[in-house]
Amino acid sequence: MRLQSLDWDIHKDELKAFAEWISIIGDGAIGSLNDGHAMINISDDLLTKDPEVLVASIVNSTYLFFSKNANDTSCLQERTILASTFEIVGSVNKYMSSLNQTEEKTYLSSYATCRSNSNIDLIGDFHTLEFLNAIKCFGSA
Repeated sequence: MRLQSLDWDIHKDELKAFAEWISIIGDGAIGSLNDGHAMINISDDLLTKDPEVLVASIVNSTYLFFSKNANDTSCLQERTILASTFEIVGSVNKYMSSLNQTEEKTYLSSYATCRSNSNIDLIGDFHTLEFLNAIKCFGSA
């Protein structure tokens, strides 16, 4: 591996050590095969201790100034929160909605279904009122 010419000996030594380390990894002399399972140690200062503020901690660390810029959607476009379940997604959305101080909009919904004039009654039976009301659209109340 070719090294750049540097003026300072300290940088040369660091770059040389790094290049040798990369070469050893490439040669397979260090490291082990990855079977898809690994133990990861996470530093205690990165862990959230209080479960009561878990969602708030995640949101506040991901979107630093969301409460001040809640109307600016561009702050949401560059970052994301990964969640393992829909319940967590709902918790995050509920918390973030509480930070948004803009006026709420109410969208009307229907509490009755209207069957089509077609002869396919079976499809209409699937779309019962209970089914339609059970649909959760995240981002809405």
